Amino acid sequence: MKRFKISIFLWMWLCILLKGYGQIGGANYFYKHHNYKKALPALLVLLEKEDSNADLLYKIGHCYLESSDKHKAEKYLEEAFMLKGENWRDLNFLYADALHYNHKFKKAKDLYSLELYRMINSKDLAYLSQLERLMEQCKHGIEAKKQHMDIEINNLGPNLNSEYPDYVPLITADRSVMFFTSRRPENLGKEELDQFENKTFKFEDIYYSQRINDKWFNAINLGSSMNSEFHDATVGISPDGTTMFLYKDEQNGDIYVSYLYGAQWSFPIALDSTINSKFSEVHASMSADGNSLYFTSDRPGGYGGYDIYVSQKGENGSWLPAINLGPSINTDQDEDSPFIHADGKTLFFSSTGHNTIGNFDIFRSIKTNKNWSEPKNLGMPINSADDDIYFVLSADKKHAYYTSDKVGGLGEKDIYEINYSQMSKRTDYAYDSCNPILLYTGIIKEGAYFNDKLANISVFDMSSEKPLYTKQPNSASGKFIIVLEMGKQYTISITQENYRNWEKTINLTDKNCYEELEETILLDHLP
Repeated sequence: MKRFKISIFLWMWLCILLKGYGQIGGANYFYKHHNYKKALPALLVLLEKEDSNADLLYKIGHCYLESSDKHKAEKYLEEAFMLKGENWRDLNFLYADALHYNHKFKKAKDLYSLELYRMINSKDLAYLSQLERLMEQCKHGIEAKKQHMDIEINNLGPNLNSEYPDYVPLITADRSVMFFTSRRPENLGKEELDQFENKTFKFEDIYYSQRINDKWFNAINLGSSMNSEFHDATVGISPDGTTMFLYKDEQNGDIYVSYLYGAQWSFPIALDSTINSKFSEVHASMSADGNSLYFTSDRPGGYGGYDIYVSQKGENGSWLPAINLGPSINTDQDEDSPFIHADGKTLFFSSTGHNTIGNFDIFRSIKTNKNWSEPKNLGMPINSADDDIYFVLSADKKHAYYTSDKVGGLGEKDIYEINYSQMSKRTDYAYDSCNPILLYTGIIKEGAYFNDKLANISVFDMSSEKPLYTKQPNSASGKFIIVLEMGKQYTISITQENYRNWEKTINLTDKNCYEELEETILLDHLP
């Protein structure tokens, strides 16, 4: 009996030992194979038993840095640093990264500098260059914190955001509809394995939400007319909401276009070779007059990884050969997500170059004649040490939307709204109290659609006989949106078969600040 009791004790002890080895082995296996999501909970369990284990603290901090909870990494890496010191593994670098993400720029800069000094004789020039760039980002971050803005930024909440990645918001000029991209389980596409954390997400689908009385309603999948089993992502929308640009990766990654007819979107068609190339094109933004298309490409001949290009529309309606925006906009790093405001001269984009404080920061540049002004960083708290990208601004410049991975978000990437209404005196950033455009919204109640034909709307600058551009109303609602620059006089002409021509003169010669005009139009039927 005594021998039996001893055997039970040994068996229990062996089970506990094997379980412990199993936990350690499982945690190390997942960590070694970069499956940080599965490694993290196992490592946290082990830390409860060995709370002064520098190796566990180091690995936990690293796992957090590879997650959407980067802000939690600092605590663990600081403890590992206190236990092991500055010469252990690449602890300086990871601890500095954790401090950087938490906007402790001075301390992070000192640690990056310490790592640079420790590795000064290294032959890894790319690593040394990376350290120098990170030190420069911290330097910019120190200055940005001094000019921190008191501005309202809100997560758009569960009506739009989910626990999955939600990003690339697009809005119509009147802010009535938002389109965006998401990777939710209910998406139409297949599942895709994340290359770092072995997480699976559905391929991208496009969603939309309508705003009524300042409330965004529950997002709805745009359906199979736009979404497929592969990646379908929003990249650009015309101010009137009738032309959408999409990203599809069926080839190398190209830009497609779809048109809204009534309540239905047309089947997306790839843009021609003046826009798409053998390389990757990932984002696009069209000017309010429809005559300019700004887009991103990594084609050869640029200044860095991804550059921003512009193409003008020719007289036959096709896009002319693209032109690189040049070194005032593009750097030796990546520039992405261009957005040309309705005013036609204010360009927003994200960059990992220029004076960033982290990864992608949002910048603004103004076009004067044929030149672009020096890009200005939108500052903190809009920008952070993590990715801040896909910025769009309403026509009245009072509300902006962008994608960020801020602390307290609902998912891995969320969509945020910036309220510029209280920023009228801060003309050095996105909001400008004197916004020189008229937003003209019309609804053709009678005659918009006749004999399977839509009415034609032409916009004339009265100093020229040729129309600036032409467009058509929505066939279901009769709605159209036109953006007009202040300081000029215009004629709006509407023609439709079997209806009398309709004209309106809009005189803006003595005006220079933002206005809105709404009008209901009844075309007279010919007898």
